[in-house]
Amino acid sequence: FQAEDGIRDKQICLVGSEMCIRDRFRLVAVALLPGITGIVWILGALGASGLNINAINSVLPTLVLVIAFADSLHMTASMRASLGQGMSAKEAARRAVTRVGPACAMTSITTAIAFGSLATSSSDAIGQFGFAGAVAACFALFAVITIIPCLGSWILRPSDGPPRGKIDGMLSRLTTFFAAGASNVVRGYPRAVAFFGAVLLAVTTVFYFSVEPRYGYRDFLPDVSPANAVIDRIDTQFKGADSATILIHRQVPLEQTSLRPAEVVGRIHTAAEGVEGFGNILSLKTAEQWTGQKLSDWAETSLSRDDPDLLDLNLGMPEHVAAQFKSDDATAWLVSTTLPSMDASLSV
Repeated sequence: FQAEDGIRDKQICLVGSEMCIRDRFRLVAVALLPGITGIVWILGALGASGLNINAINSVLPTLVLVIAFADSLHMTASMRASLGQGMSAKEAARRAVTRVGPACAMTSITTAIAFGSLATSSSDAIGQFGFAGAVAACFALFAVITIIPCLGSWILRPSDGPPRGKIDGMLSRLTTFFAAGASNVVRGYPRAVAFFGAVLLAVTTVFYFSVEPRYGYRDFLPDVSPANAVIDRIDTQFKGADSATILIHRQVPLEQTSLRPAEVVGRIHTAAEGVEGFGNILSLKTAEQWTGQKLSDWAETSLSRDDPDLLDLNLGMPEHVAAQFKSDDATAWLVSTTLPSMDASLSV
């Protein structure tokens, strides 16, 4: 009989473990679904608006997941605490919305405002990213505030809450301890906390305006990357790994201009040679030095890429080489130069 009782006790334990696992899966589903839904929404919004996924806005799904999952955890924890106090699932959902919902809304609103400030940038890419980020933050809030209460009131059970008056889990006890301590400090010393916040805001504002905007593609390369060594060698031996292009575009008929295109290009070429920081200059003047002949007539001649004799018409230069000097319709000309690698905060 004792052996049978022991087997029966083990069976009861196994059944209890299975019930616990099912309860945990319900909680995981409630916490994860808003983030997954928000990701689907933002990807669908990007597709509907015709925006492609690029290196900048590819972080938006992660942003939605982080915000939605963090808010979902708080909402779910609030519902569990209410269930542990004997409330029904619907009452727990209503309480979570009224008590935790405003804090979640503040998180998404401040994030949306921060991203919205990027929409004022003069860069179209940054502006679109800022607008999309603000929309993503709103999607995260909407997913949490609608899915958590509805799904929680539907699938959660009283057994999903901790025992009455008990906080389960070391992490929950630790966070409750720090939250209670912070609450006591704020309630006990409100003026000191406000003064410290104002001082901290002033200090960080000074640091913010002392930061110079800059961008360099080498910032994304590891220090030990072979590309860094190659770029340094190109800067040293070929006078620059970067390049800049000056576009000369004729907007009136050639008969109405006082200067011929080759003469204008030559003047700009000479001016570019006197600019400190410019390396090798490439223009019609350079092509004349290569070929040893004047290219004024060729610079004013319209060409068709469908012409089988295009190579001869380009004086033996391949198409991609000739395209570095003038357009096919002879209305635009280029003056290119090499530059040492630099970031966007520098100018020449």
